[in-house]
Amino acid sequence: MDGTFTITPMTGDGWHTIYVGNARGASDYMEVTNAYLHKFEIVTSGTAAMNLQASGGAGYVDLAWAQDSFDLLAGYNVYRATTLGGTYSRINTNLIPDQTKTYRDTDIQANLSYYYKFTVVKTDMAESDPSNVASAAATATTPTVSTTAVTSISTNSSQSGGNITATGGAAIASRGVCWSTSQNPTTADDKTTNGTGTGSFESSITGLSPGTTYHVRAYATNSTGTGYGSDVSFVTTSYASTLYVSSNGYCGDKTPCYTSIQEAINAATTGSTILIAEGTYAESITLNESKSLTLQGGWDSSFATQTSNTTFIKAPRAPQGSLTLQMVTIKP
Repeated sequence: MDGTFTITPMTGDGWHTIYVGNARGASDYMEVTNAYLHKFEIVTSGTAAMNLQASGGAGYVDLAWAQDSFDLLAGYNVYRATTLGGTYSRINTNLIPDQTKTYRDTDIQANLSYYYKFTVVKTDMAESDPSNVASAAATATTPTVSTTAVTSISTNSSQSGGNITATGGAAIASRGVCWSTSQNPTTADDKTTNGTGTGSFESSITGLSPGTTYHVRAYATNSTGTGYGSDVSFVTTSYASTLYVSSNGYCGDKTPCYTSIQEAINAATTGSTILIAEGTYAESITLNESKSLTLQGGWDSSFATQTSNTTFIKAPRAPQGSLTLQMVTIKP
């Protein structure tokens, strides 16, 4: 019988063979005896069943995949190339757990297409063939930067810096610190310029005024904009050998005048005396620098005469340096 027949084979992976009895070739009517002429393979697993998708975001490419080829597996590896036919290199440092089917790639440049594949790592640590290729490009965002602590504070200078942990997907064009007497300074204020690139850097802050509170932030700029670290405040030391503290901020004609004993301690140079207006002070006082200071309490509002003791609710601490207390009562 000549004609076309539809055959529904059994499902499942593997080779299937159809035997046709008393068949004859269409051209010469010879009997077809080679069964392998009717052998075919069904494949439901492998790369066809491993699907990878990629999508770009601000400074990253997100990957997500699915696979139903392997029930028992150790995990996954992700590979990346910069061209479709280029060399693919593994980008995950550690094996991605088998229950995790996503990966975020941040070690990339913005507006460039990257090409990705993933493999299944079997329980014997052998890798499967790679999946399909998925491609995406990250958009740029501002860099991620942190501000380091301020050190080496003097009457007119200090040291700070920052650490850039992410470029935002675009090259760092400039970095440094900016400062002001107001909170959250920007690059429109005084600033340093400390090269380019990621990682940590140090900055020298100069041209400051004695006994003044400053705010500093690290910054990093790329083609998208400028990212800032957190605001860190500090007080420059004072030339004055005598400093004044009044909780209401009024010290008569005496300067420098502080509302906080701790602020005065931070600003004072070694050997200074801090005169404190009468009253009760509940703040925690700590000297963490190698300097010797005298805290002298009981002064009237104009700091003309000592009238009575000043009371501290909490005893001052001096892990470094020394504090001498005069006319001060510590409440038991």
